[in-house]
Parts: sequence; C-alpha cells; structure tokens
Amino acid sequence: MKLGKVDDGITSLRNSITEPRFCTGDYRLGMAYEQKGNLVAAEQSFSDAVQVPSADCQGLQDAWFERAKVREKLGHPDTATGDYARCREISIKTDTGRECARLAGKAAPTPVQPLAPSAGGATAPSQAGGASASTP
Repeated sequence: MKLGKVDDGITSLRNSITEPRFCTGDYRLGMAYEQKGNLVAAEQSFSDAVQVPSADCQGLQDAWFERAKVREKLGHPDTATGDYARCREISIKTDTGRECARLAGKAAPTPVQPLAPSAGGATAPSQAGGASASTP
C-alpha cells in the first residue's frame, strides 16, 4: 500500500470487514495501521485476524508474524515470542516460518481459540502447509 494512500486503504478495509471470518481483511488492515504507525490498532487488527475459530484464520502465518513484530515494538516481548512460536508451528517450510522459528526458539506457542465443529462433528485440522496472507 503506497504511503499516500494508507488512509484511503484503512477506510476501504474497515468498510469491507463486515463479518468476523474476513481475517485476510483484518490482516491487511493491521498492515495499514502498522505502516501508519498506529501500533495499538495494528495489534488489534492482527488479533482479530488470528482469533477467529477457523483453521484458515488461525493458520494465517503472516498475521501471527506481524502481530509478534508489533508486540515487540509495543514492549511486550513475552507475548511476541508466543506469537513467533505459533507462527513456527504453522509451518517451517516457508521463509516466514523459518524466521519465526529462529525468533521463537523453544518458546511455547500462543494458544488459539477452539475450532467450531464441522457439519460432520469433527473439528477442522490446522493447515500443515501454512496459510499466507496472499491467499484469498
């Protein structure tokens, strides 16, 4: 997002996030807030993205990584390390996952919301391959 268009992007994203399962929109909103320097709003948007009880949203690796970076900037290294560990747990096959593994060390991952039961009564598995924010 270009620097001059950040405010317009924030407005558009806020208007487009009409349901809680639009985690990619929350992730992108967090990126815009971070770029603008509003770290508190960025952390909240990244949290909104990863706290949806959906495997797709909880597997949004880039959102965990970005929230961890924001939490470090806000002076919360312990919660940042948990987020890096959650990012690591999603996949270490991606560049982001390898960076998360390096930053997390042996830390325990941040807990996630229990997944809602599917129509068959089982919960959806987490994404072993790791989701990316570029996934629609």
